[in-house]
Amino acid sequence: MKVWVTKCAFTEGVVQRSVEGPTGDDDYVISRGPYPWRAGEVLRLNRDAFVDRKDAIAAAEKMRVAKIATLKRQIANLKTMSFSRRKS
Repeated sequence: MKVWVTKCAFTEGVVQRSVEGPTGDDDYVISRGPYPWRAGEVLRLNRDAFVDRKDAIAAAEKMRVAKIATLKRQIANLKTMSFSRRKS
């Protein structure tokens, strides 16, 4: 079975991988590669991996928007920080 993986979308992009599964009654699949150190990686369908490419792209886009919002909040917190006050 081939799936589109979004687990590492920020570093690798949305990639297609061969997987085994789903295993049992759950929605988990086991990756078979493309790299030896990635073989055996457990992925959850409809969270880390998607059967349909359009669903994977939509999930990656949602992840991107959420990451931007998180970074904006971090920037706002950093802008309000002050190191000029001295504690005595």
